Amino acid sequence: MHFVVSWDIHAQGAKWTEVNNQLQACLAPYSWVKPLNTLYVVQVASQVAGDHIVSMLTRTAQSAAVTGVSVHFLATPLMSGGRYQGFLSQEAWNAVNERSV
Repeated sequence: MHFVVSWDIHAQGAKWTEVNNQLQACLAPYSWVKPLNTLYVVQVASQVAGDHIVSMLTRTAQSAAVTGVSVHFLATPLMSGGRYQGFLSQEAWNAVNERSV
């Protein structure tokens, strides 16, 4: 199973990088690929794992808000299989396909 998550961080420079790194850390224990700037295809074993990631992302966004940084993110429902379409390098397609089986 997998899902897609994407975020916007309303900050610049070092603060953007810091918050982006914190959001990426929520995905660290899982297999993921980033085919676009802040769009991730994340492979998970269960709904519980997907819910856990969304919960961690939410806490990270809330913590960033306390420092004056607005973070918005969107996560799709969990999916099995499927076929993505678009224009990516072959390397990116291979990575997406590995996680979306």
